[in-house]
Amino acid sequence: MKKIHKSSEEKPVYNFRRAEEERKLKNYDEAIRFYTKNIDIHNGHSTSYFFRAKCLQDKKLYHRAITDYTKAKNSLHDKYECLISITICHFNLGRYSMAIENCDLAIAQNPQKSIAFYWKGLSFLISKDYRNASFAFIEAKELGCENSATPL
Repeated sequence: MKKIHKSSEEKPVYNFRRAEEERKLKNYDEAIRFYTKNIDIHNGHSTSYFFRAKCLQDKKLYHRAITDYTKAKNSLHDKYECLISITICHFNLGRYSMAIENCDLAIAQNPQKSIAFYWKGLSFLISKDYRNASFAFIEAKELGCENSATPL
């Protein structure tokens, strides 16, 4: 029986490594292409969805990034990073109530991380809900947020 050799681009490990190299070089279109191949081969690969979403976010394609982060989130055990990334996309789209909702989901996942409180505070601040912004920023500071942009 003759072995059939797959081309390099049909191998999931090759696609993922190549995508990572392209992403590090900020060649986002090429990275997206290789992540997509990996997703196709694996019928949905949560890590590839997550990193493809990061590329889409870097290209400011926030709607598409949210879709990929959501697909990744549904398959990952630790959903926190996806929820924060979705929050940032909603924030950049001006959808502050959606950003706050995702912050609340992230806080439910891990109430000891300050970044969700920080983004929640920013979303409240931009929405001119200064009271809730203040509470969120205080919580972020108490949890160790050292972001110089925290307005407290």
